[in-house]
Amino acid sequence: MIRSRILALAAGVAVAATTLCAQSANPIPPKPKSKKEAEAINAMYRAQGPDAQIAAAQDLITHFADTEFKGAAFYVMTFAADAKRDWINVVVYGEQAVAADPMNYGAMALMARAIAQGTKKFDLDKADKIAKVQKYGKDAIDLSKKAPKPNAQLTDQQWATAVSEMVGPAYEGLAQVAMVDEKYEECAGYLKQGVDSSPSPDPAMLVRLGFCYRLAKKYDDATAALDRAINDPTAVEQVKQAAMQQKKYIDQARATAK
Repeated sequence: MIRSRILALAAGVAVAATTLCAQSANPIPPKPKSKKEAEAINAMYRAQGPDAQIAAAQDLITHFADTEFKGAAFYVMTFAADAKRDWINVVVYGEQAVAADPMNYGAMALMARAIAQGTKKFDLDKADKIAKVQKYGKDAIDLSKKAPKPNAQLTDQQWATAVSEMVGPAYEGLAQVAMVDEKYEECAGYLKQGVDSSPSPDPAMLVRLGFCYRLAKKYDDATAALDRAINDPTAVEQVKQAAMQQKKYIDQARATAK
């Protein structure tokens, strides 16, 4: 979904003039320096599938070392690695995206989730991992609020949806490390922020929110979140089944508590 948003935004302005990097809060958009570079940028955004996206982004960086799209190219690679669940390279590419563009909140958000995925309760370096997740996640959220709308033709709702999709992984990462520390209310709090920030929240995030509320023993809030997921017309059957299973656990917990 994030990829489709970026492509939709980029289509709003001719690449030869400027290509939009919606994952950055930088108010000055990058510009290609030549027709050949513009063609390489177009090829990067049009590439289909993670491997092709990584190859096209690397091609841009290799052939146009001084490109202003270096941060965008590394973000594309970060996004592609995320699609492959290659958490190590999400961080490798993401760090280079942020080095090239310190306002690249999209890369920060993906790194927050990737590092959280590899954080376990008894890791010797758990504290360091959590600190990184919190740094990247919170910075991504703060920067996303400053991101300028790149295309005047976008409605406020379209732009809010695009931003929420790109920053969503930051909320997920922050919630996950809170879960590792068994801070269930904190976990729910981050997911609630993610849900509230989106005009059309991801049903899967609503299920995770319901799960955290259940563990925090906030059963009414959990049920409300799970019902939203079940009744969301965009929810796939697997997500609906997961929500219904969580509701069964809530019923069991309530029965036991009586």
